[in-house]
Formats: sequence, C-alpha cells, structure tokens
Amino acid sequence: MIDYEGKRKAAAEALQHRLADLMDDAGINSKVLANAIGVTYSSINNIKSGKTEPGFTLLVLLADYFAVPLDYLTGRCSLQTAEDVLKNYPERFQVLRRAAYEEYLGLRKYIRIPLGYESPWPYNLVESVRMHYAEEVLREDQLRGLDKAIDSLSERERDSILCYYRDGFTLQQIGDRWGVTPQRVRQVLEKAVRKLRHPARQKLVLEGYDIVEEKAKIEKRKAELKAEEDSLNQLADALMAKRLRLCGLHHDLEALIKWDSELRDVRGETPTMDVPIENLDLTVRAYHALHRAGFRTLGQVIDAEAAGNLKGIRLLGPKSYDEVLGRCKWFLENTPIYENKGRGGER
Repeated sequence: MIDYEGKRKAAAEALQHRLADLMDDAGINSKVLANAIGVTYSSINNIKSGKTEPGFTLLVLLADYFAVPLDYLTGRCSLQTAEDVLKNYPERFQVLRRAAYEEYLGLRKYIRIPLGYESPWPYNLVESVRMHYAEEVLREDQLRGLDKAIDSLSERERDSILCYYRDGFTLQQIGDRWGVTPQRVRQVLEKAVRKLRHPARQKLVLEGYDIVEEKAKIEKRKAELKAEEDSLNQLADALMAKRLRLCGLHHDLEALIKWDSELRDVRGETPTMDVPIENLDLTVRAYHALHRAGFRTLGQVIDAEAAGNLKGIRLLGPKSYDEVLGRCKWFLENTPIYENKGRGGER
C-alpha cells in the first residue's frame, strides 16, 4: 500500500529546505520574496518553518520565480537532474535543446532576483515583457515606442508599470498607495505586462515608433490609392458602357435606314427626305456645325452618315455628333416623312 501521508510529509520537508537554499543562493529574505511574488510575509515564513504546507498556486509562483521545476521544490528530483534532462535531448532536437537550455539559464539568471535589482529602467521592463531586442542600447525612437505602448494601457496599469519597474516600488508599497493588497497589485501588474506582450505594442519597441508610424502612413496611402483605383475602374466601366450604347445607337440608325428603304420599295413609296434640318430640333451648336458644312436637309445628313463622312465635319464634336444621330433616329421613327405614289394613292 502506498504511504501517501509519508510522501506528503517528505515533500513538505523537501520544500522547506530547498526554498531556504534557493533564497540563500539568490541573496533575498522572506520579505523580498513575498513582495516579489505578491503573497504575505507570513506565508513564506510558515513554509520555511514547516508550520504549513503551501497550496498548488503558491508552489507554481515559487517555481516560476526561481525558474525551477515543481518536482525540484517537492524533492522529487534534483536541480542537476532537471538541467541534465535539457542537455540530453536526442540529436535531432539539437537546435530546440540548445534554445531551451539557454532560455532556462536565462530565466534562472533574471527571474530568481527581482528585475529591479538586475537591470535599470527601461530594460527591466523590456526583459519582463520578453522582447528580444538586438541592440544593447535602445534607440531614441524605440524609447518613444515604449512610452507609446505604456500610454495605451489603462491609468492603473500604467501606474503599476511605472511604479514597479521605473521607480522600484515593491508590491506592498504600491498596494499601500492604492489602498489594496499586494496580491491585487500583482494581478494588475501581470495584466499590464500581458498587454505589453501584444505584437502590435511590441512592434513599437522592436521596430521603433518612427518606423511603425511610417508604415502606418504607407498602409493608409495604399488604401487611398486602392480607393482611387476602384473609382477610376468604375468610371472606365461607365465610359465603356456609354461607348457601347453609342455604337449600338449608330448601328440602330443604319439598320433603320436600310429597313425603311426596303419597306418603301415594297410599298412603292417615294421618300421625301427634303425635310429641313431645322425640323430636327437641334441645339444651336449642332445646327450651326451642319449648316456651315452645307447640310440643309435630313436626307443630306443621312447620306453623309451612310458614307462615313458625318463624323468628320468641322466643329461637330462627339457630343453634337451623338445628338444629330439621336434626333435623326427619333425623326425617322416618329414622323411620316414619305408620300405614297403607289397603288394606294397619297397617305
């Protein structure tokens, strides 16, 4: 039968000793540790003295802070064993193994001591947000980007970041200032750090504020150009439709003239195409263009169009040309412009 009670007591005893060893190695006391992870001072002391056993949440906070496995805290493996596991990955995972091991060592280096004691502002915040910047010194536009990212947070989140990372306040001091517990301060601070890890905010620091702003302007200009292109395409489609309509109007007029001629031949009718162009009700511009070119009757206009000469008349622009064709078509469709000299007599 498994002795669960014995295992529990062994784990509690291992935690008591290993926590003391980790704190000694890091050079911190119970008060510093409690403020760093956002718990009460008595919680740490009770673990060290063996009075109480921590809950799972507190174990996770301690393991995360010291960058050690949970099994190490509870005595199920040694710290050397955890490091050996990372070293002995299969060869095909060599790159992953090296990256994981370096990340593990980096966590032990930066997390086991409060960041405020390790790096100055703003590098302590950048490291906490896990921004892997290439430069040893942040450029001026990167610093402006960091300010912009912090300004995008809520007022309390912004205050927690500046107080903790820039001014070096402890969670207890910030809590006293706000009138809340250190645990609540830690929650606000963790939420603010998570927001700063958003890719859009990280870009402000990694690329620099100036570069991000320039990219935003370029994207805006691209959107404007795309809108202009769409507008021009719509205009081109409208012009093409109008052109097709005018071409159709031209062909309709030719077909109407041919049909009228065939119909008159069947009926034995003689057309009277001597209708004056004044009867077409043209605009002054179109009328004067035809008149100056020597056109006096509807028949002359139709003959010129059939021969392909109407469009080349001087001062008869495209708009006037379309007007003349339209009026001729309307006149042929709606006005009896011939007299019957066949078997049926006059109409």
